Amino acid sequence: MVLSMQDKSNIASVGIEKMLAELRVSYIAELPTRLDEVEDIILNLQNSSSFTEDYQELYRHVHSIKGSAGTHGLHIITTVCHAFED
Repeated sequence: MVLSMQDKSNIASVGIEKMLAELRVSYIAELPTRLDEVEDIILNLQNSSSFTEDYQELYRHVHSIKGSAGTHGLHIITTVCHAFED
């Protein structure tokens, strides 16, 4: 059986959509742990002996959460993280 270019494109598209759906589920499943990490950094920031490094780590975590949320179309998370970055 010979597949047309359109058929091949459709098959590839289905595979990509499935992969993105799996990544989204994984992102959502990991989100509570990532938010716990952000919370821990915030709670320890006041007593930190290395404030600048901890603050930068906090920013990286929030920025990463925001970027992944945007990739997966989770705009409310992106909006909250963007405000947090500002």
